[in-house]
Amino acid sequence: MAKQKTMDHIMNWMQDHIMPVAGKIGEEKHITAITKGMMATIPLTIIGGISLILAYPPVDETTLAATGGFLKSFLTAWYNWAGKYGAILELPNNVTLGLLGIYVVMAITYHLCKNYKMEPLPCVITSAMSFLIIAAPPEAVEGASGLFLNSRYLGSRGLFAAMVVAIVTVELTRFLLNKNIKIKLPDTVPPMVTTPFEALIPSIVILLIFLVVDQCVTAVFGVNLPQAIMNLFTPFAKAVDSVGGMMAIQFLINFLWFFGIYGSAVPDSVTSSFFMTNITANAAAYAAGEPLPAIATAPFRVAFGNIGGCGSAFPLAICILLVCKSSQMKAVGKIGIIPSIFGIAEPLTFGVPLVFNPMLVIPMILGSVLNTMITFLMMQWNIIGRIFVNVPWTTPKILDAVLCTMDVKAGLLAAALVVMDVLIYMPFVKVYDNSLLEKEQAGVE
Repeated sequence: MAKQKTMDHIMNWMQDHIMPVAGKIGEEKHITAITKGMMATIPLTIIGGISLILAYPPVDETTLAATGGFLKSFLTAWYNWAGKYGAILELPNNVTLGLLGIYVVMAITYHLCKNYKMEPLPCVITSAMSFLIIAAPPEAVEGASGLFLNSRYLGSRGLFAAMVVAIVTVELTRFLLNKNIKIKLPDTVPPMVTTPFEALIPSIVILLIFLVVDQCVTAVFGVNLPQAIMNLFTPFAKAVDSVGGMMAIQFLINFLWFFGIYGSAVPDSVTSSFFMTNITANAAAYAAGEPLPAIATAPFRVAFGNIGGCGSAFPLAICILLVCKSSQMKAVGKIGIIPSIFGIAEPLTFGVPLVFNPMLVIPMILGSVLNTMITFLMMQWNIIGRIFVNVPWTTPKILDAVLCTMDVKAGLLAAALVVMDVLIYMPFVKVYDNSLLEKEQAGVE
C-alpha cells in the first residue's frame, strides 16, 4: 500500500510539473515550424536514399567473386547496370538530398507563417532568395561561360543556416508589417495585387541584412555565414551524435510515453534538424565513397531503438503471445503483433496498457535504452554499417535495419535485439499477466 501511494504521488507530481512543460515545448511556434518543415522533406530523403541504393550497389568485384548461382547473376547484373547508368540514377539524389537546404528553408518558412496566420508565399520566396544569397552566391568558373551556383551549402551543410534564415525572415517580415513599414495601395486594389507589394520593403530589408551580415562574417572569421552557423551548432550536434546523447533521447521518449505524452514530439522538436543533417551527410559520404561520419539519425531510433514503436512494441507483442494466459493480454497480443511489425504501437501502448502502468515501465524503458547503446557502439566500432537511407518508418522491422544501412549484419543485430527485449519483458509481463488472470478468475473488472 505504501509503495502504491509513493508511485501515485510521483505520477501526480509528473502530471502537474512535467507534462505542462512538455506540452508547451511541443506547441512553441518556432519549434513546431521546424519539426513540421523537417517532416515535409522526409519524402525527398526517401527518394534520395532509393536513388543511392540503385546507383551504388553494396557489392564490389571481391564480393561478386564470393557468391554464386542466381545471387551472383543478380548482383552482377545490378553492378554492371549501375556502372553504366550511375550518373542518371544519382540525379534524384542530387536534386533531393543535394539541395535539401532549399526545401527546408521554404518548408519551415511556410509553417511558421501558418502559425502566425500570415500569407506564406511572399515570405517563402524571400527566405529562398536570402538562403541562396548566403549559401550559393553565383560565381564565375574559369574556362566556362555564365555564372554557377556552388551546391556545397545547399545540402546537409546548410540545414542549420536554412532554419535561421526561415525564422529570421518570418520574424522580420512580421515586425515590419506590424509597424506598417510597407507599400500601401488603395483599398480598391485586389489582395492578389496588394500582397506582393506589401512584402516588397520587408523583402528588400531582409535580403540586404543577410547580404551584409554574410560579408561581415566572411571578412572577420574567414568563413561564410552558413559555415559560421554550422560551427555554432557543432557542440550540440556532437552531443546528439554520442552514445550518451542517444540513450538519453531514447529514455526521454519512453519516459514521456509512460505518462501518455506522445514521446517523440518533444525530443524531435530539438533533434530532428540534427538527425536530418546527419543522414544527409552520410548519404553524401556514401555517394563519394568516403566513410560515413554520423551515427545518430531518425531511422536509428525506429529500426534499432524502439523496435516496433513505443517501448519496443514488437518484442512486447512476441512476449505476450509466448507467456500470457489472461484473456486481455492474449487478445491484445493477437491484435498488436501485426501492427507492431510495421512500427504501429498504439494497440499495445493503450491496450496492454503501457501508459501509466508501473509494472511494465522498467522493461519499457530499459530494453530500448540498451538497444540504443548496443547499436551505437556496434556502429561506432564499424561492426555494422551506419545509416544513410531514410526508409519509411512503416517498413517491416528487421528489414528496415537492413535497408537503411544496406548491411545484412545490421538485420542480424536487430533480430538479436528483439530476442533480448523479449527476455527483458518476460518476467515483468508474467507478473502483470498473473495479476490480470487472478482478477479474471475472481470475476473482477
